[in-house]
Amino acid sequence: MKENKNFTGYSISTKLYDWLLKNISKNQTILEIGSGTGTIELANNFNVISIDHNPEWINLTDKCNYILAKLKNNWYDITILKNELPKYNYNVIIVDAPNGSKPRYGFIDNLHLFDLSNVNYIIVDDTNRETEKKIVRYLNNNTEFKTLMTQKTNKEFTILKKQ
Repeated sequence: MKENKNFTGYSISTKLYDWLLKNISKNQTILEIGSGTGTIELANNFNVISIDHNPEWINLTDKCNYILAKLKNNWYDITILKNELPKYNYNVIIVDAPNGSKPRYGFIDNLHLFDLSNVNYIIVDDTNRETEKKIVRYLNNNTEFKTLMTQKTNKEFTILKKQ
């Protein structure tokens, strides 16, 4: 992939984006936990729903459905997610927020909020960090999602596939 200003140190990596382009059909929907400039690129090729707590990252592109959910107790406002998530069907979940490592474990603590019936892949970004590794271990041990691959680079990510 050629150089792209939308892929920064905070966004998904170009390696993850390339994997998505090769393995996910364009009619699939991605639920992205954590908006940013990478969302713009995702929305150019997929249906995207993106959750974020920061209004600056909402509505970067009109090709995406956004959910603005402020942080409460280090994770997204559960009331907002309970109201908004049932409106959408999604096939891929990318866990790439909230900022920092510890709050991302909120995904596991609130897994019941996500309808996983049509989800084929869960992708955890930044799995070079311990909390993200714990998320992957939890999913492997307690759900039908198992590690398909881990991309070990300076921007590590793990892809889990429904078995």
